[in-house]
Amino acid sequence: MRLDGSVIEYRCRVKHAYTPETILAAHAETEERTLWSAVVALEEGADLVENLSPTLQEDVKTEVQQKIARNRHAASHIRRLLEGLNDKAA
Repeated sequence: MRLDGSVIEYRCRVKHAYTPETILAAHAETEERTLWSAVVALEEGADLVENLSPTLQEDVKTEVQQKIARNRHAASHIRRLLEGLNDKAA
């Protein structure tokens, strides 16, 4: 953080300069993008495991079904959180 007269400037680790308002907006955007990436990764992981499930041995199918359920459940929670945040912002 640098105080230049009445101007406050923040610099990120790669030295980009931000005002307090722009750093908050940039960080919020990064958080949202990261959470949507988590939703996609969890859903793709569940789809992948589900598609591979028929080829797996019987003794691991229960564990695989639990993983699918956990991934879909986590993705659903994150999705609802993000949609709730977007509703509040509108």
